[in-house]
Amino acid sequence: MCSCGTSELTLEQTGEKCWIQRASFTHADLHDELVSDLVALSSPFAGCGDESETVCYTFLLLGDQNAGKSTFLHTFTNAGDASWLALASFLPIVSSSFLNSSLLASPAAPPMDEPPFIDTDVGRATMLLTLEDFAFFCSEFELPIATEELARLARGSEARPAVRYAQISLIEIGGDHLDRMMASAGAAAPATVLQRSEQLVRAAMRSLYFVNASALLRVERGAEVADHGRRLVLIPEQVLRLVERLSYLSQLFGEAAAVEAEARRPRQPVVLCLSRLPPPGAGLFTAESAARAVASLSALHTASGVAPPNLQQVLRGAQRRVEAAAAAAREEEARPAEEAPPLRLHAAPPPHAALLCGFLPELLGELLCARGSPHVSLCEAFVAEHVPPAGQRSGGRRGAGEEAARDVGPALHADGVVATLARLFDRSLHRTPRLAAHAALLCGTEHLLRCFKQTALRLRDADGETTIELWLTPALWEAYLEAAHDSLEMPSNALLRSFEPLAAALARACLAITHFDQGHANVRLACTFAPAIGEHGRFHWPLAPPPAVPAGASQTTAIRFPYFAPLFAVIDRQLARGLPADWWLEVAEADKQLGVSALDEAALAEAEVLLRQQLQAQLLRLCAAELVSWQVFVYLVEDWCLCVALQRSRERQAGGVVELARPVELALEAPEAHWRNEVQPFLGPGDAIDCGSWALDAEPEGVWRVSLLVSACEESHCLECRH
Repeated sequence: MCSCGTSELTLEQTGEKCWIQRASFTHADLHDELVSDLVALSSPFAGCGDESETVCYTFLLLGDQNAGKSTFLHTFTNAGDASWLALASFLPIVSSSFLNSSLLASPAAPPMDEPPFIDTDVGRATMLLTLEDFAFFCSEFELPIATEELARLARGSEARPAVRYAQISLIEIGGDHLDRMMASAGAAAPATVLQRSEQLVRAAMRSLYFVNASALLRVERGAEVADHGRRLVLIPEQVLRLVERLSYLSQLFGEAAAVEAEARRPRQPVVLCLSRLPPPGAGLFTAESAARAVASLSALHTASGVAPPNLQQVLRGAQRRVEAAAAAAREEEARPAEEAPPLRLHAAPPPHAALLCGFLPELLGELLCARGSPHVSLCEAFVAEHVPPAGQRSGGRRGAGEEAARDVGPALHADGVVATLARLFDRSLHRTPRLAAHAALLCGTEHLLRCFKQTALRLRDADGETTIELWLTPALWEAYLEAAHDSLEMPSNALLRSFEPLAAALARACLAITHFDQGHANVRLACTFAPAIGEHGRFHWPLAPPPAVPAGASQTTAIRFPYFAPLFAVIDRQLARGLPADWWLEVAEADKQLGVSALDEAALAEAEVLLRQQLQAQLLRLCAAELVSWQVFVYLVEDWCLCVALQRSRERQAGGVVELARPVELALEAPEAHWRNEVQPFLGPGDAIDCGSWALDAEPEGVWRVSLLVSACEESHCLECRH
């Protein structure tokens, strides 16, 4: 057995109704040998000759409930399975990760129709290979990825470093989630998540749809059937449900085609992946099965006033598909053994389902046309065998803790898994790959948020005192990546180099604050108090606020996320839910701009209100002239400016640059009694405010108002207040 590090399939609750599963794999020997160690920024070799560039291929998987999508994704981290060595012989995976999220589960128990996997809303699997191994995989299966293109990536150029790794990312939209997308107007799922899911579907160049054949078919007795009198028959209600889903996807594809009419094909190719098909001994799909399906569906369509499908036309199209598949299979079988790929991607389907694979795309296409859904082209259907038939399964293996929830399931069918993965690359199913400069922005944002939340990493002991570094610097980023070196989705050196562009992109997207000078952002504060305080006491303001960092500290690039918890929760919520970065961030390929695609607008507005209230309370505490209070107050002002900038950027939806310190005015006001009660606990004899002058009397109390004007600072030492 290979030396590897594998995490069990874990299950955790990340919110009131959110559950996630995770798993990871690292081949320790390959990782140590093939992935460069992290080169410290202080090293004279930093950035010299480091071939850590990565080309990234991303695929979107859709499908029915319990159709095997999560099983397929989890395969690439399931190193404890009996078939793992067979899988690794085709794919020498250096490291991989698996994430499965359910967003609307019961808080008491995770939704799990069929253990070990929860019912998926969204999921993701990533795997990292060397470019050399990936090129061999493409060559072995004769995939339409030009060898010359891979060689060009490996050589690099003056404008782009040489590529050394290939990352494959598989994104899943679950069946329940797809149903909620269809009914999004009244759905309980977060609207922003559903909208982003629709955007991902529209952006797909070609789609793979997993069909749960066990729910689509039933077995019936038929005297004319040779196979023990059993026949496979389509269930009309399930066929119509499948048509409704494909019609909805056609609508999304049509919207995308309308926007990008010149850049997209007129019809979106969809490949049907038939999973969980009954085994050969269960029954045979015959011409009679097809006729029964058309008759049943014709009756349903006639009752609803829709034109019924044309049986003869469907059967002729199905026969053409069957003959074409058989011819391709014969051609592949005729090739000399030394020239043939190790697995036949286009082998003829099993005999009992040969007609089904030709009939189903034709039938669905006819039904979609009858519904006026012309934007889908069902180009083929193939049978996926990701797990052995029920009688050949070896049984599951359980991890520690949860029993049913962590049972990793039966032994896998390695050949079937590899064949399906190869089909993703076949016939231009994939999109143009992204280079690491773009992928690192998505991956890096996730890890930078985790780095910010790991306060233990930022603690420093000096002269017997423990302090915390309030800003994320390249040195902190390096320390985080060094600790997580063996479990990263991308090479650590590629992520380390991404800090500068990532910090700039996060600031432009109004997700983080950039350090300017002396531990603060680029802001100037002008404060005005009204009415005059003369008859109510003396108010001494600290005119020279202390720096948050010692004078003379290094002025390297540094950023931070907001410290105000409700605002940080808005930014971090999607990651905390277990959503992949693709669901809440997007990268503009042309200029590497990072944008927020899914954000809770109501929670953002609520955070702004709470932040203003907190600013008022913090401002009152400054009456005691505590230096720490001043620093906290300025940090809250910076957070509030970020919140306002983020709101403005969301309103514009233009993705342009929004300055954190664009002049904004913040007015805080409250009755005099409120201010008095807030300040009193912080004051004592001889303090700045004459508490005796605040004795209650019959005169009505006025309202105190504080106005803060926040604008950009043009030079250092810019924090000042006038009153």
